Amino acid sequence: MAASGSGRFLVGREGGDALLTLYNPGAEPDTAVHDALRRMPADHVPTLFATGRFGDLAYDVVEHVSGGTLAEAGHDPGRLRLLVDELGRALASFAEAGL
Repeated sequence: MAASGSGRFLVGREGGDALLTLYNPGAEPDTAVHDALRRMPADHVPTLFATGRFGDLAYDVVEHVSGGTLAEAGHDPGRLRLLVDELGRALASFAEAGL
């Protein structure tokens, strides 16, 4: 039976929560992106746990990162500084991986 719809879901897994993303047909990420994510250091990029297909939908499961939203951080200079630092390190990791 083919799955319908798409979306993001917080799911429980051994060792903590994860984020399951179901992609609409034709909207799934290139497999090269998943390959690059697997090679990246886990200190600034969420861990990619699994990829695959459910019916006609591609999916991936990544580490759930908690800590609030960007809007919430915008009112706390210390938190915003930490967020910008982490974002910069993540972007540097993506650049090193050729993404």
